[in-house]
Amino acid sequence: MEIPLNDLLKHIEEFAGMLLTRDEIAAALEFDISLFQSRPEIESAFLQGKLQTEVSHKKKIIVLGNQGSSPAQQMVRKMVIDNKLKDIRDAWGY
Repeated sequence: MEIPLNDLLKHIEEFAGMLLTRDEIAAALEFDISLFQSRPEIESAFLQGKLQTEVSHKKKIIVLGNQGSSPAQQMVRKMVIDNKLKDIRDAWGY
């Protein structure tokens, strides 16, 4: 049975938010993984779900760091450094 596109996109976003891989999502929802490349809306749903979870976790880590959690402060420092390095690599094409 084929899932309507809107329902499929919602499931993909939900599963990506649970940090499942593209392979795992395709297997769970019984569709060909190549759809991630051939259908931009499917890749977009995947990225939306994944990024929403990342944003939620990063917010929590920052709150804990601001409240004085030493491990969270270390994680925030690492996130800042990683982001700066990524910006440099992206700007210089590395």
